[in-house]
Amino acid sequence: MTYFALSREALLGRSVEVLAPLGWASYGLWHQLGTEQIVKLARRGADPAEVDALVTEQWHTESEVFLRNVAVPLRRYGKDVDHQFQRLQFQRGNLIDQAVKCHKAGNYAAATLLTLAQIDGLTRDITGATFFSNSTNDPYLDDSTLAGIATNLPIVREPFKEKVALTGFYGKLSRHGAAHGRDLSFGTKVTSTKSLVLMGALVEYLEERAAKVAKKYRKQREIEAQRQSGTDGNGRLNDDRHLDQLYFLAADLDSHILSQAILPFARPESWPEKAHELIEQRMLSRRSFTWGGVDATSYWWSYRTPAGRHLGAAARRYGSGLPLDWRQWRWDDTDPPAGAPWDHDGWAEYDGNNASPNWTIDPLPTG
Repeated sequence: MTYFALSREALLGRSVEVLAPLGWASYGLWHQLGTEQIVKLARRGADPAEVDALVTEQWHTESEVFLRNVAVPLRRYGKDVDHQFQRLQFQRGNLIDQAVKCHKAGNYAAATLLTLAQIDGLTRDITGATFFSNSTNDPYLDDSTLAGIATNLPIVREPFKEKVALTGFYGKLSRHGAAHGRDLSFGTKVTSTKSLVLMGALVEYLEERAAKVAKKYRKQREIEAQRQSGTDGNGRLNDDRHLDQLYFLAADLDSHILSQAILPFARPESWPEKAHELIEQRMLSRRSFTWGGVDATSYWWSYRTPAGRHLGAAARRYGSGLPLDWRQWRWDDTDPPAGAPWDHDGWAEYDGNNASPNWTIDPLPTG
C-alpha cells in the first residue's frame, strides 16, 4: 500500500487541482498510486461523476482503514497540555465514530449531517469560526501539512459553504442545504465519503493550532480556578490547578522508572532528569517540585500546587524475584512529606484505584 510521499509541487500538479474543485480534500493518508491513476483519467476527459465514483471506491478499498479511523488523531488534541480540553475532543472523536458507523450501514444522510456538525464545532473551537462561513479568520494554508497546501482546503471549502435558497433535489455538498432542509437528496455515499475525508484533512491541518488553543483553554480554566476555594462534594480542591497534570506526571514517571528498575543496569541517577523533562512537557513548575530521594529500587517526590496543597508520589520494589513486588504510595496534605513512605507516616498505599480526590481525574469518554 503506497500513500502520498510526493513533493508539494507534484501533489499540486497531479491531484489537488483535479480533486479539490469536486470537494475532495487531500491530506497525508491519500492512496498515491490509485489517486494518480484517477487523475490521469480525469485529465483524459472522465466525467466528474465517474471521478467521484472512483475516488469513493478507493476510500472503501485501499484506504478503508483510514476512513474507518478518521477520528483517531483528533483524540491526541490537548494531550500533555490540558486533560479537560482533550476530553472534549475525545468525545468529538466518539461522535465522528458514530458517523462512520452510520456511513458503513448505508445511512449516508445521518453520517453526513453528523460529520458536518463536528467539522463545524471543531473548526469553531480551533479557529474561532466555522469552516462553512465566509470568514477569513484562517486561510487553511500552511507549510507543514499536506492538508494545508495551496488550492486544497480553500477550494474544497467553496462547495461545502454554498448557500441553497430553495428546497429541491440537488445532491450538493452544501452544509447549508443539508442542515437546513433545503437539499432533499444530499445523503449519498459520495457526499458522506467526501465529508469524512474532509474531516480527516481538517484534523491533520488543525493539530498544531489545537496545541496552542489547548494552552489558552488551560490558562483560562486556571484563571477561573484561582478564584475558587474549598472543596467540591467529593472532597477535591475547587482550585484544581495542576491536579490533572500531576496525575499524569506520576503515572508516566512511575511507568518509566518501573521499566528500568527491573533491569540489572538501572541508572537511578537519570530518573530526576526524566522527572524534570515530564514537568516541562506538562507545563508544571520546577520550583514547586521537590525530588525526595532515589536508589536502584525506589524513589519519591512531592509537589506544591498553586492552591498550596502538597501532593506526592513514591514507589519501591521489594525483593528481587518475579512476579515483581512493586508498591506505590500517594501523599495529599497541607504539609509536605517529611520523607519516604517506608520511613515516615502519612502516605497512603496506592494501587491505581484507591486514591484521595485530588489524585483522581475525570475519565476520558469511551463512546
